[in-house]
Amino acid sequence: MQPDPAQQCTIDCSTLKAMELRRRYPAEASSHRNMLQRAPKQGRVVHPEFLDFSSFLRHVGPRPCRGATLDRIDNNDPEYAPGKVRWADKRTQNNNKGDTLLFYYSRTGDTYTVSRIAKLQNVAPATIRKRKERGWSDDENIEGQRAAPTPSGSPMPKPSRTRSTSPGAHHPTPVREQPISDAERRFRENARDAERYRREHGEEYCLPPLAMINEFAAECAIPVPPVSQEAYDRKFAKWWDDWWPHVFVDKLSEEAQETLSRLRDRIGPFKARHSATQGETDIAALYRWYLAVNWEPKHQQNKVLPRALSNQRPPDPEDNKSNFPLSDTLEKEGVV
Repeated sequence: MQPDPAQQCTIDCSTLKAMELRRRYPAEASSHRNMLQRAPKQGRVVHPEFLDFSSFLRHVGPRPCRGATLDRIDNNDPEYAPGKVRWADKRTQNNNKGDTLLFYYSRTGDTYTVSRIAKLQNVAPATIRKRKERGWSDDENIEGQRAAPTPSGSPMPKPSRTRSTSPGAHHPTPVREQPISDAERRFRENARDAERYRREHGEEYCLPPLAMINEFAAECAIPVPPVSQEAYDRKFAKWWDDWWPHVFVDKLSEEAQETLSRLRDRIGPFKARHSATQGETDIAALYRWYLAVNWEPKHQQNKVLPRALSNQRPPDPEDNKSNFPLSDTLEKEGVV
């Protein structure tokens, strides 16, 4: 009778050499390596029993299913240690995050997460978060629509057209909100997303390193070829063109800064935001600063438009996602 996977894993930990053990359990070995690399950067602690892969695997066992990753049971406990971690799928990990939004439905008393509401309404999770920022109540978010401004059946009161004759009466002209362009709307959305990521994760939003992308694909057994350095560089240059005003270049990871140094010629005139000099968080002020930096001098403005704002920018064939075969899958997984 063959032993079950957990028993076989225990036998392998006792009989196989380190390299053979890693070859037999490549996904678990990748998770172990990522844990050791990620923990010091995030201020977390790794228990001595978890430093050696054989000991780590003996405690946590093999992955129960494809796509499961290592998860700390108590998100407030910074230690990776025996009894404090588990294998979990992506949904379980998302629900276990300290920044997970919870919505309480007053009609039934049920609790909903962002991912659950998004799935029920067939919308992106970012849509639910934006509704929350715009002041939607929990009930409105769960039901997917704003409540009526007045009770059902009662007509809206009509404004009186009678002018006041009292002396000194002042009738201010209503101020209409100026419409914004699609470019500014996209800018504001990116600015809010970057600020939220900075607040929730304590670091700058950026594309993951090439090695991490390929490791993730291998770990989840995504049936596509590995991303090449050339394809990654094209993707990174396009990402930087859209996101450079929203991230602090001096706080990016070492890998991202090395990529920027290597791509200076491809990126063109290098512009960047520094935390010491451009730490403004007001989006309107940030947009004015962006326009001032991105526009050419007045005597050159006759036919010159900023790269990120121009609607007449010729299409770049390198921007096609076919050059980056993992793009669709990784965006769905929340990696890019």
